[in-house]
Amino acid sequence: MTKYLPFVYDKGSFFTNQKCFIITGQHLGYLTAFLNSKLFRFAFREYFPELLGDTRELSKIFFENVTVMPIDDLQNNLFSNLVEALVNKKLTGENTAAIEDEIERYLAKIYLLSDEEKNLINSRI
Repeated sequence: MTKYLPFVYDKGSFFTNQKCFIITGQHLGYLTAFLNSKLFRFAFREYFPELLGDTRELSKIFFENVTVMPIDDLQNNLFSNLVEALVNKKLTGENTAAIEDEIERYLAKIYLLSDEEKNLINSRI
């Protein structure tokens, strides 16, 4: 249960407790970018049930309702590089808005979002 979406691309082999999920596989840079995007936050509000205290339940059965568009390795490399650049800037306290906007633009292209859909997503976030 959370009101935040703290998805992390872990290359350091950190440990977690029973309250966290670990996702393995291919295209994890892309998946990390998507799960931290405005697009997913929109889906989060639409598909994940609201609980007390303005929290929502993160559960596998609700994740299955969210479409993740397939990409190729080249696109994943792009997202992996952007996510790593974003993390590095956050660690040094630098502004990350330009990288975040770039990620959102690439995701909008992959999901073929119209301007109207992008405006709807931005108005609800």
